[in-house]
Amino acid sequence: AHFAQTVVLQAGAMISAMGGIDAIAFTGGIGEHDAQMRARIAEGLAWTGLRLDAAANAANALALAAPGSAVAAWIVPAAEEAEIADATRRLLQSG
Repeated sequence: AHFAQTVVLQAGAMISAMGGIDAIAFTGGIGEHDAQMRARIAEGLAWTGLRLDAAANAANALALAAPGSAVAAWIVPAAEEAEIADATRRLLQSG
């Protein structure tokens, strides 16, 4: 619960500074695989007009927004291992 609250507080500050959002992306281990955490975060950001489709969220579908949601919601798969491997390759090649 503390993690979700922290995410909502930080996201809320950024959303306010930007004057709103059109979409939100859930990524990384938690964002890609934890439907309960996504639901908690979306609930905390409901003031933005974000509404998750419960079935899509439970299925870890890439498109998560419920019909009529004012904000799009997506799972964006991270390629963390590939990024680490690429950075390591570049470092090794640079000598």
